[in-house]
Amino acid sequence: MNAIKGLILKDLAQLKSYKKTLIAFVFILIIFRITQESMEELVYLSIIILTMGLGMFATGSFSYDEYAKADKYILSLPVSRKEVVLAKYILIICASFIGAILGLIFGFILMLINDS
Repeated sequence: MNAIKGLILKDLAQLKSYKKTLIAFVFILIIFRITQESMEELVYLSIIILTMGLGMFATGSFSYDEYAKADKYILSLPVSRKEVVLAKYILIICASFIGAILGLIFGFILMLINDS
């Protein structure tokens, strides 16, 4: 279990570089908020964009490790291929879930702003 936690922390450290892109997603949602007439569509859009965005960021860790040829290094450690893949999928599922929660919160805030 500690090996899986360490692999997830490694991937999270790699994903820190995506924070500017996440801020750009939120900025795009704010622009949509200004241009959209229907608030309901914007709330659904914010949930979808943040869920898929964070999920895709986490999926990018697969290609990042492949590009850096990190699998040779990782497999020299006391972990199995099964644990490496499990850590990646746990990261993707957690990131998507966090994106959905952030989308709901952002949508709720947009609804509160629209009502005032």
